Amino acid sequence: MLISLTLVTYSIVYMDSLNQVFGRPGIYEVLLGTAGVSDNISPVGLRHFQDYRLRLYGGSVTSRNITVHPYCSILITQDPVLFYEGLNGKLKPTSFMYGLPVLNVSCVIIAKCDIQVLGNPSEYSLRPLEFKGECKERPFSRGDSLFVDLLVHLTRLDILPQERDKLLEIIRYEIGVIKRTSPYLEKYLEEILDVVRSKGYKLD
Repeated sequence: MLISLTLVTYSIVYMDSLNQVFGRPGIYEVLLGTAGVSDNISPVGLRHFQDYRLRLYGGSVTSRNITVHPYCSILITQDPVLFYEGLNGKLKPTSFMYGLPVLNVSCVIIAKCDIQVLGNPSEYSLRPLEFKGECKERPFSRGDSLFVDLLVHLTRLDILPQERDKLLEIIRYEIGVIKRTSPYLEKYLEEILDVVRSKGYKLD
């Protein structure tokens, strides 16, 4: 009983730490280190809503690895070059933690990957087991970045009338992605939509 209680307490403490790293609900871009078939570090979207989940499509090295060895290293960084290199299979681990490839970044989280939905994509819930580093750098959010880009495009609607149709198409896309990946920004999106519609522009 004492061992079980200790493990539960240990898990709760690490889940609280995970909540501090990711903060608001949304979808975040991280680098995921996996092993099993072959060591691999690739960018994936980490979904933080009711819990923490990954959606992985069959056939990828990440998916095959987690099927064989259901653990991963979550690498937090905002360096765009690392995401590019990971996408192209060029990332080489700087070290290993518990047999999982990691990079020299400021925050590494080791997690158990529990299958929740089997399909294409399959869904895995994440159970944090250990943290390494200070974990002060925020995980990369597409929604947050696109929100800033959206504001830039909004300023151009009035000053670049010749590009208005193109800008409205981009704005529609950005609003859709922001709603999905950074839902806490939705109230600001509604304010933006009201302003845009008041000028006679259609986004629906």
